[in-house]
Amino acid sequence: MFDWSAFRSLALAAGAAHCKDDANLSRLLAADSPAKEQTDEIGRPMPESVGIHQMTDIENLKRALRIRRGIAHDEGNTSYVSYSDVVLSFLDSISAGEVLFAVLIATKKASYEFLFAPQLKKTTAEKVTV
Repeated sequence: MFDWSAFRSLALAAGAAHCKDDANLSRLLAADSPAKEQTDEIGRPMPESVGIHQMTDIENLKRALRIRRGIAHDEGNTSYVSYSDVVLSFLDSISAGEVLFAVLIATKKASYEFLFAPQLKKTTAEKVTV
């Protein structure tokens, strides 16, 4: 079960730099409950929505990220390499049995991905292109 209250306090701290640049992110995180998830016809998040998804296979997620990171590295995509390094470091800090949620928050300005491990009270925040 996802606990928005526990998540948002950690997310506000982890996303503080992003919140300075995006007041809507701060507003969405400060809300008592998450905004409804809304996507377009191909699954991209719509502005002012929050998608919450439990990640059940952390090892497979790490494997996929390492493959994508290698491709991005070969192609010179430094922003994806940086993103994947942060995410992989976070994933390596939790055990395969931990509960993990991916929370995608979309504003009019940008989309942000938060990974949240509730038992460890850990989260990370990255601005993403979707």
